[in-house]
Amino acid sequence: MFAPLPKYYRECRDGEIAERAYDSDQFFSLTSLKSDVIPESLKGSPFTWFPVVTRFGAWVVLFAEGDAKKPVYVNADPFHQPDAIKAEDFTPPASTNPPPDNP
Repeated sequence: MFAPLPKYYRECRDGEIAERAYDSDQFFSLTSLKSDVIPESLKGSPFTWFPVVTRFGAWVVLFAEGDAKKPVYVNADPFHQPDAIKAEDFTPPASTNPPPDNP
């Protein structure tokens, strides 16, 4: 069960969220997410956003036209790199050193 930990929270000062949020034009350049994760209500409109990281995973919170009082949470991991090389897929390059002579 989820238990919030208010001891780690603090009140944001007026305008702090809007000052620190990323612009909508940075959404696709800073994440690997596609346009289909944007809710219809925000498509074609400017928005600001933050990545949200919890112990349960990562999400994105969007704010329509920078309005921090109306967050829209999107269950999409902005840090996921779908085209990243997995360790099991990695083959190191062939060595450029000649093999040792065996007597």
